[in-house]
Amino acid sequence: MANHAIVRLDNVSAQYDGALIKSVKFYNGENVAAIDNAQVVTLDSLLPGEREIYKAVAPAAATDKVYLTAGVELLYDESTYHGLEDYTNEAGKPFRAIDLQSGDTFSATVEAFDATPVVGNFVVVTAGSTKLAVKATVIDEHVIGKIVQIETVGSNTYYVVSVA
Repeated sequence: MANHAIVRLDNVSAQYDGALIKSVKFYNGENVAAIDNAQVVTLDSLLPGEREIYKAVAPAAATDKVYLTAGVELLYDESTYHGLEDYTNEAGKPFRAIDLQSGDTFSATVEAFDATPVVGNFVVVTAGSTKLAVKATVIDEHVIGKIVQIETVGSNTYYVVSVA
């Protein structure tokens, strides 16, 4: 089984302000799709007949306002061991998307990024991709934040992002 990205909400404003949390379903084109945690999405519109669930899609432009996917890791199959690396937000099921604020801190495993980050790298948005893009230098990209630390907890390595 492939490993999925793990997100850790270390110090995120949304933990104290529920208005920064949106309920979403992810769409790839017109089809609902599964998506890992620690990915970036944009909100398209409220889903038909819904008051609080938005259609989330990959950013169309690198300058789009993005939200961090952070579904609650509930695994219902108890027949075998499941770690956080087994979790993905299922297609068609609502999950959380976090409106990151300047000063927030979150961590993610390498699966969330388009390349292996190093301390000092910038985390930016890439048009058409939900992955957190890593760049050594930036010119006019939409910067989400910067890698400030690398931590190993058990068998997982987390890349700590300080939000710009």
